[in-house]
Amino acid sequence: MYSRRIFILIVISFICIGLNRYMHIKDITINMERYEDMEWEALIWAICQVESGCDDQATNPSSSAAGRFQMLRGYVDEVNRIQKKNIYHYQDRFDSVKARQMFDIYQAYYNPEKSIDKAIILHRGKVSYGYINKIKNEIRRKLWD
Repeated sequence: MYSRRIFILIVISFICIGLNRYMHIKDITINMERYEDMEWEALIWAICQVESGCDDQATNPSSSAAGRFQMLRGYVDEVNRIQKKNIYHYQDRFDSVKARQMFDIYQAYYNPEKSIDKAIILHRGKVSYGYINKIKNEIRRKLWD
């Protein structure tokens, strides 16, 4: 009888230790997801900061780039193609909410894993290490300053 009680206490102890470890891992996972969300939002802010200084009315006189994201007309066309209907118009690049929606649709389609590097390259439309470094420096500034 005494050895059975000890056995039961040992089993309960192992169960509690196992649950405690699981809860800790779960907390770490939740914290990582929060950090990844913060990093993604910092990426979006950094792109806007580098592209236009977060100016919704910004235009590029040498291209069709416009708005805080400096989206080209082709970007709008591609988002409409992804959506399979013409929801967005070129003027929507000047609207911060609609521009963000277009950015999210574009990234979700081509970058569902939300890779920071891939997001930067997709937005730029080509690999440019100088541009990548500018964006990453802004992300670091946003997250750590």
